[in-house]
Amino acid sequence: MSTSPSRQSRRDPVSPKPSSKARRVLPAREQVEDATTGSGKQRPTYVSENGEQWQIVRKNRKAKNKADALAEKFSTSLEHRLVKVSRPTKCASLRVMGLDDSVTTEELVAAVARGGNCSPAQVKVSPITSGFSGLGTAYITCPVVVAKTLANCSGMGLSAGQGPAAKVGRQITGEIRKELNEISAENSSLRSHISDLNSKQECMEKDILSLKESLEFLHNDHTELKKCSNESASNNLSGQVQFLQDKIDSMEQQSRQCNIELCNVPEKRGENLLSIIESVGTAIKFNIDPKSIFSIHRVPHARNEDNIRPKNIIVKLSSRVTRDNILSAFRMSKGLNTEQLGFTCSSRSIYMNEHLTLKNKCLFRESKAAARKNGCKYIWIRNATILARRSDTSPIFAIKNQNDLSKFTKSISQCSSNTTTTG
Repeated sequence: MSTSPSRQSRRDPVSPKPSSKARRVLPAREQVEDATTGSGKQRPTYVSENGEQWQIVRKNRKAKNKADALAEKFSTSLEHRLVKVSRPTKCASLRVMGLDDSVTTEELVAAVARGGNCSPAQVKVSPITSGFSGLGTAYITCPVVVAKTLANCSGMGLSAGQGPAAKVGRQITGEIRKELNEISAENSSLRSHISDLNSKQECMEKDILSLKESLEFLHNDHTELKKCSNESASNNLSGQVQFLQDKIDSMEQQSRQCNIELCNVPEKRGENLLSIIESVGTAIKFNIDPKSIFSIHRVPHARNEDNIRPKNIIVKLSSRVTRDNILSAFRMSKGLNTEQLGFTCSSRSIYMNEHLTLKNKCLFRESKAAARKNGCKYIWIRNATILARRSDTSPIFAIKNQNDLSKFTKSISQCSSNTTTTG
């Protein structure tokens, strides 16, 4: 407890004259001593220009009440003497939260004093601040005993919400809670809907994956079928083309069935081919009637390496029988040369054959090469068909295309190998 008396002079041992502050404190001290007689030992513990601190020493629980009574007596006695009396106590700080806009600092001070059973002067409250939730927070400074009492109780008895602002706050809070409940319900519905959509999406993904696999399988089948179809079509087309080529060759060869071809006959400018044919008939001892000759002309060679040789003479006769008779007479004559026809050049052999197509000529040339290589004794042409015989006793082999030539070559090769092994 402190008062505000004047400083007394400590240097003058003679009884000093009381100061103005002392004159104000001394009457109050006398009254306080009379009022607190028997309450315990009293003594001043600190004296300064600003005040005087008194201490009541008594070792019991009633010392606090006596100190409070002493402070109250001082306040009453010095009320009109411009003296401030205070009661020093240990204080603690508390934080109060959840205050709405209707609560004021005065109401908070009154509630703390009422709940802690203390004087409002012992309570200090900071300004109320609002947080992000909209509710207020304040810091309270009060005696430790009051702080413990408030901490142990369930509340301070603040009846928030008695004014118009509190009613509006409650309405807004109720509406907010209602909206929050609706939002929560909508969120629950959305979660359920999203869960259904997720399950449906998973089913759709599985279906799409299955469809993709089926489509890939169908694509592979289609590719395989297309490939087989193309191969079949290509084979069919190749077969058809080959068939048509063979048919064309056959028709072309058939159109030449009445022709004969003379090879290696000397060529000169202004020659008379008809007289040459008559000379050939005379040499082979067969009378060729000029009326049986439809046309006669020379044709160029198909290969460039044959350009140095004279062009062949093609004779178109009136019938196939006439052609066959002329060819038989030529074979019976055992050969023909240029001297027999009256040419003055060096003697060389003249050949007479059926008029073959270019394809058959190539096939005949390849057949002669294969026969010569494998020791085949005979190879000739009859009715546009190539015939071959390995020996006098072996059967005749007909060669009409490349397959027949391959078979013939393979056959005579095996026969040659067997003959060599036996020998």
